[in-house]
Amino acid sequence: MPRKILLLFFLSLLLCVVQTQDSGDSDNSNGKGNGKGDGNDDESNEAGDVEDGSGESEEDGSSGKGKGAGASEKATGSSLAGGKGKKMQFGSTEAQILGKSGKITLSGIGSSDNETITVGVKSVCEKDADGNRVGQAGPASGKHCIQSLATADGSFGDFEQTTVSGLDALAVSWSSSLFENAKLTVTIFLFEEGGEISPTGNDYTVSNGSVKFNIEVDNWPFCDGADGLPCQGGVGEFLDVEVTVQGPNLAANGSEAQAGTVITLGNAELVLDDQQRLDGGDWTGMPSGYPSVGASGNTYFFTFRFDKFDSKAEYDPVVRPAQLSVTGIIIVVVVVVVVVAVLIGLAVFLIRRRRAK
Repeated sequence: MPRKILLLFFLSLLLCVVQTQDSGDSDNSNGKGNGKGDGNDDESNEAGDVEDGSGESEEDGSSGKGKGAGASEKATGSSLAGGKGKKMQFGSTEAQILGKSGKITLSGIGSSDNETITVGVKSVCEKDADGNRVGQAGPASGKHCIQSLATADGSFGDFEQTTVSGLDALAVSWSSSLFENAKLTVTIFLFEEGGEISPTGNDYTVSNGSVKFNIEVDNWPFCDGADGLPCQGGVGEFLDVEVTVQGPNLAANGSEAQAGTVITLGNAELVLDDQQRLDGGDWTGMPSGYPSVGASGNTYFFTFRFDKFDSKAEYDPVVRPAQLSVTGIIIVVVVVVVVVAVLIGLAVFLIRRRRAK
């Protein structure tokens, strides 16, 4: 009898090891929850009536990447009170985007607690070939640098049921005028199933409850060397978009972000890419040294530099539940093996002691 019990115990621990190895890629947001923002903006804690995210469209193509399980549950979309913003929820993950500033608050990613990540576009500025601001002469309303979007008043599109690389997601967009005909658009995608996506040609793994957001700038009027205000003969070559990310337990990862760079934010992580898409063409690398990363206190500062474009520039990062690293898996497995060995040794000792009597 002791040998049978010991064998069953060993097999159960072995099953735990296998499950632990699978957990790095498993879906972490299956449970229901209602994680809220931490109140950085007063609007972020007010919920309104639910809207139907029933529209269907295709975003970023449908490449048929491998899907995860659990695609039957659908995300819900709603409006914040007074039309101050919109909210999407799936399991424990909640994503809000505010009408003023277009700031995004994310909570419950990878956990049912109230850890909140806040993402916002801080500034949009044109630069010349040497990296200096250009188009700065004359009235502030005509300058080619929007130094703050804190009071930008945008408009929302409808909730849309869509796919990203073949994975189901709910999406909503926010747009705001910058100056002249220039426009900034931020689109949030809340994944309803897990799998692999490759929106820019680089492969990333997401779980259901992960969030992807696109940043687009349309119709920016680059200075072309003409005299007069605001350019005064200057020539614009780049457009810098600065994004701030606030969250708990920040862990800086150096001064330059390459494709796949992971920024740890508590129970979630931000996966950066170094790709840009200009005028609807292919995804190409950003200028050398970009995106750049800086950190101060509990805030990250990312600068995404786009080459000059005619009509549109796009960028495409991902926020997902924190993944268990290979090192983490190895440590867990070693700990489990050691515990098993100790328990086996104890069981053998007790059996021998019993027989000796």
